[in-house]
Amino acid sequence: MIYSLLMSDAATAHPDKTFSILRGGINRIEAQPNGQIILAAALFFRMEAENDADMGAHQFHFEIRNAENKVVLPEFHPPAVTIPNNGATHHLIMNLEVPLPHLGQYRFIALRNGQEVARWKFEAVELGAPQ
Repeated sequence: MIYSLLMSDAATAHPDKTFSILRGGINRIEAQPNGQIILAAALFFRMEAENDADMGAHQFHFEIRNAENKVVLPEFHPPAVTIPNNGATHHLIMNLEVPLPHLGQYRFIALRNGQEVARWKFEAVELGAPQ
């Protein structure tokens, strides 16, 4: 399978199995000095089945880890995805508005059946910090 993970300001799925993304590719969020750090973003996950080994049921879960490799928010476990025999492309959009514990480096991690398949790195910085 081929996997993609992307963070954006907003994302939505459409009935024709397409999607729309607003300001995709975010890798930096800014917080007010001495204020709460809120991650308000959409996480877009795409998987594309390519061969017979990809078919069947797969369980995914997603987590956010900090630079010390600790999970900082509760893991998200969507329902299992079943790939039909003729293959498929599947999109999952998670709209988030969650507090982060501190400034610093983070990464979203997508796991399939317990194995990491994709990641998206980002950082939380004080508003106005140099890039």
